[in-house]
Amino acid sequence: MIYIKRHNICFITTSKNASISIKKFFRDNVVQPDDVVNKINRIIIAIENGVPKDAKFFGIIRNPYERFLSSYFYISRKYPELGFTGTCADFENQLKMSIYNCNGNGNLHKNGQSKMFDCKEDIEKEIWCFDFLKDHINSFINEYKIEIVFPLEHRNKTSLSTKNLIDTYYNEETKNMVYERYQRDFELYDEVKEKWSRIYNAQ
Repeated sequence: MIYIKRHNICFITTSKNASISIKKFFRDNVVQPDDVVNKINRIIIAIENGVPKDAKFFGIIRNPYERFLSSYFYISRKYPELGFTGTCADFENQLKMSIYNCNGNGNLHKNGQSKMFDCKEDIEKEIWCFDFLKDHINSFINEYKIEIVFPLEHRNKTSLSTKNLIDTYYNEETKNMVYERYQRDFELYDEVKEKWSRIYNAQ
């Protein structure tokens, strides 16, 4: 979570949705000493921890298929001792262990994204689409008149395009498995992507 007091805005971050890149961008260009940066990743918890209800909340939604692939490649690179092989068979095995939590194992980031935005309070929120991250950042810079010192860097980015690898690493079984478990995320992602596609393609 990043709460910018002077603008009364709160950015909710979650793993493998450019969270590290976003936090670095805000620290480099926006955050001041009295602002708040921590690991809170849900709007309702942010409010419980002092963020005003009248703040504007932001967050990012990503295609769940891509998110799991990004998590797999990130963990295989950062923690080689886990023995990820990079093969489709190993990805399928790690995916099943993470979703079904077999024997308490499972290393991939598996928390649903839509829960970030669940809140019974009447709040203002804007959900960004991962696919349009640079457009969102540019719009944010213009709206809040941010003077850029360091541009957005995509940290921990895999050298492979996860979007192009979906059909390589997933089969029908694993696609259905992920969809059934994260249907709310898929529905929210599709809704948000369609909205921003209309807006940015019209510009």
